[in-house]
Amino acid sequence: MDSLEKKNSKGKRMNLELECPPLSKKNKSHKDGFSVQTKRPCVKDLVAAWNSLSNLDKVRFDKKFGRIADVLQVEPDWEIIRASLRFYVPHLRCFVFLEFELVPTIEEYFQLLFNRPEMSSEVYVPDPVNFQLNKLQFQSILQRILNFPLEFTEGCIMKKNEVWGVNWNMMYSKLKFDLSSLSEEDRLNFVALGIYGMVILPTNMDSISSSVVAMFEQLIKNPNLNVAPVLIAETLRDADYIRAHGKGRFTCSASLFTIWIHAHLSKVNVSTIREFGILQKKNQLEKKMADQWHQQFLNLKSEDIVWCVTWLKSTDYFYPPRGHNWIPLLGVRGAISYSSALVMRQFRDRQSKPLLDGTRFQSLLSLKNGGKFGFKT
Repeated sequence: MDSLEKKNSKGKRMNLELECPPLSKKNKSHKDGFSVQTKRPCVKDLVAAWNSLSNLDKVRFDKKFGRIADVLQVEPDWEIIRASLRFYVPHLRCFVFLEFELVPTIEEYFQLLFNRPEMSSEVYVPDPVNFQLNKLQFQSILQRILNFPLEFTEGCIMKKNEVWGVNWNMMYSKLKFDLSSLSEEDRLNFVALGIYGMVILPTNMDSISSSVVAMFEQLIKNPNLNVAPVLIAETLRDADYIRAHGKGRFTCSASLFTIWIHAHLSKVNVSTIREFGILQKKNQLEKKMADQWHQQFLNLKSEDIVWCVTWLKSTDYFYPPRGHNWIPLLGVRGAISYSSALVMRQFRDRQSKPLLDGTRFQSLLSLKNGGKFGFKT
């Protein structure tokens, strides 16, 4: 990460001319011409593994990994996700509405997952070697994390799209009646790996990829490692791909994204993931179809949203160093550029804009063709 500063950002708003170009002509499952695959991997076995832990184990788990297990209780709201992706502008890496821009921030995701104001500046940096692991090397990493013998993981290892991965559900079925025989540390690591790989960073529908396993190994070695930039990077990569190709899968951190966008745009007053899950189960959240959300988004004004969400406490925040407008976010599948200055308003400050191709724009939406739009310079 380029820099970590506690600093106010001041800048002028920029005009942005937006209209609706034709998206992909294929897979027109929606009338706006793009389809979003929003199926989440099955987490039934993962929930069962979590429930098998004792209350003491769960307390220790929270101290070691934060509140990531609470994500299991939240169902992604696919309708609001579909609607919001229509407002995503790849050139800005954010969601552009009538009077303002929004994007998930590193600070919001960090405090939502770990529920503490202090944020670590140590961020995960993937090793390119981990993208070219052979089967034996991948098994060795699993052995170091979980202390499982190589012959135990043999049948759970699979290769998909030239990337090695482990079938978590298959591994759990082997341990289903013997999970208590593991050491306390191995039990916690086992469940945490499943949550990261199957819910928070699911790169495949049926397995945990070697890149996620490699990230988890570093997280065990350094509990202060900040993985929020990874989650933001993968979320934006999914959104980028869908907008560029007119179709695609949105699964990475879908539950976290659901909480984030509901809290900003539906004025849901919650301070933790668990509170959101309880509210969701009690059916007290607005349930709308994608087209209904779309119509609401078209007319959103600044006073209609919550700028500073309830869980975001006083904190330092990532900010580009002087002379730079973008910072790189490194995900488990690659890097993506990101401007934290773009969302300063979410921290009760003036919203400023990065330079785009050497030219400053001012914020102006041209909602044409029924309000559907893309980016036009």
